[in-house]
Amino acid sequence: TASEAELESVKGKLDTMSVRLAESEAARDATQHSLRQSQGDIERLRSTYKLPELSPEAAKFGTTEVSFQVTWVNMTSGADASEGESAWVLIGKEGLFLDAVSRKSLHALKTIHKFNTVDGAFMFEVLIAKKLETHRLEAAPVVVDCIQAALQSAINAKVREMKASGKKGKGKG
Repeated sequence: TASEAELESVKGKLDTMSVRLAESEAARDATQHSLRQSQGDIERLRSTYKLPELSPEAAKFGTTEVSFQVTWVNMTSGADASEGESAWVLIGKEGLFLDAVSRKSLHALKTIHKFNTVDGAFMFEVLIAKKLETHRLEAAPVVVDCIQAALQSAINAKVREMKASGKKGKGKG
């Protein structure tokens, strides 16, 4: 009868829905698992580098370029590593924040950016290098692009700021 056919149709829909629910639950579990893993990675790195806890202020600086999650990056090349050319960098929505900049590699950056890092912020340890050991970092090209993009936006912002203050100065004079 028609009602039996309707019932079968509804049952079929319910089965499909329960399959989809199971799939989404499995996906959620997988996401939570990878989240726990990255949390573990962060904890290990934090203890290795004796780094501060993430402060509420720093948490606001989610990285739109990489992902919503804070990711640690360690890029080195033999030559630069031995020379101790290192810098702590935080890529955030507001651009590039620099701290503990190496004198040689980042001198130019230091003059462009007068940013201070957010208190207790997570920072990317980046050894500025001509060659990146990409095997140590799966997403190296992506991360490099992100650093370049963030750097470019920070430079652009600084240029705009300087132009604006220049105009103000002329107006007052």
